[in-house]
Amino acid sequence: MKSDITFICNSIDDEHKVVERFQNSVDFFEENNICFNMPDKAIEEEYDSENYEKFLISTQKKWEKSGVGFIEKLCEFFNLSDSIVFTVKISQYGPIGFYDYKTNCITISRHSHICPVKIIKHEMIHIIVEPYVLKYKFDHTQKEYIVETLGTMFDLIEEKRTGIQTGKTVIIKNI
Repeated sequence: MKSDITFICNSIDDEHKVVERFQNSVDFFEENNICFNMPDKAIEEEYDSENYEKFLISTQKKWEKSGVGFIEKLCEFFNLSDSIVFTVKISQYGPIGFYDYKTNCITISRHSHICPVKIIKHEMIHIIVEPYVLKYKFDHTQKEYIVETLGTMFDLIEEKRTGIQTGKTVIIKNI
C-alpha cells in the first residue's frame, strides 16, 4: 500500500475559486454553526504568500509528528488496497476544512483555531465515506456524525495501540 500526501498553497486564482464556490453558502454555514472566512477586501489585497507558506510549513511539521500512518490505518480499516494520494491545499477562505472526494483534495483554512492535522484527518474520512453518504443519501448532520464517530474510533485505537491516553478523545453520548 502506497499512500502519500502533498501540501500546497492556494494561488490568488485558487482563492477566487474558493470564494465563488462558497459565496452562496453563507446562510448554510451560519445555520449549521460552521466556521468560515470570506474576504473583507479584494483577495489580491489580502493575499500574503509568506503567511500561506509559514502555515504550510507548520502544518507539514505537525503532520509529520502526529499524522504519519493515518492514511494507512484508514485504508486498512476500509479495506482499500489501491494506493491513495491526498492533496492538502492551504486557503484563507471558506469553511475551516472541505474536500473534493473525486480528486482526494482537502482544503484547510489557515485561520482555524483547530489543529490542522485534526482537520486533515476529518476531511480524509469524509473522502473515504462519501460514496456511502451519496448511496444512502445521508443529510449533513448524519454525515458529520458518521465522520466524527469514525474519527473518535481512530483516536481510541491509537490510544489503545500506544497505551497513551491523550484525554483528547471525547465520546459523544445521548445523541
